[in-house]
Amino acid sequence: MNSKFCRFVVVDAYPLFRLGLTELLNKVFHPASIEEASDSASFQNLVMSKSARLDLVLLDVNLPGADVVAMVDLARSFIPNLKIIALADRYNEAIAARLLAKHINAIILKSSDVKQVEVVLRSVMQKGFCFSAGIPDIDYRMVVKQKSRKGRRYSELTDREIQIIKLIAEEKTTDEIGAILSISPRTVEGYRKKILIKTSSKNTAGIVMFGVQNHIVTVSSVVAYR
Repeated sequence: MNSKFCRFVVVDAYPLFRLGLTELLNKVFHPASIEEASDSASFQNLVMSKSARLDLVLLDVNLPGADVVAMVDLARSFIPNLKIIALADRYNEAIAARLLAKHINAIILKSSDVKQVEVVLRSVMQKGFCFSAGIPDIDYRMVVKQKSRKGRRYSELTDREIQIIKLIAEEKTTDEIGAILSISPRTVEGYRKKILIKTSSKNTAGIVMFGVQNHIVTVSSVVAYR
């Protein structure tokens, strides 16, 4: 994805924090536009706007008077492929589990180092998935325990599809997966589409979470940067 054509949204109650993130996004990506929202109502208006084509949202999980999970559901109902990075003031196991179950693309603690944040931003934009910046492994194990996916049959996956799930969890790009498996990028994308259907996943994050929940990949393999 060419970031110069992308449109980002920063959702946070504090203008100074939004300014800092906006400057960082401009520095890293030089996107087409960066919108700001200070509350759930303004974010909802952006999402529902027919003229809005949004690619990435950085969403404060502690937005006053808002249900962050409902905001994620709303955004994805209008923009299914929207990438969402949750921003948290501090580690909260319950909220993290709810968000991981919704296949958000990353979680960042606001106390994280700027370099850590840059790594997460680049990974999400380039590869679609990154859990990092101080999020403990227990979150992944908790999601595995609490949210079983009934009706999904691991046996439906071929050996090659399982290989690709493992490589996706390691944050390999389509080209990298193709090189490792000696197949073309187009063939990799074909497998990815089949995996999405077989695992009932909507995006890369969903594929990785399916892999964790079904013990195809280990928890440690999806933690890109600590």
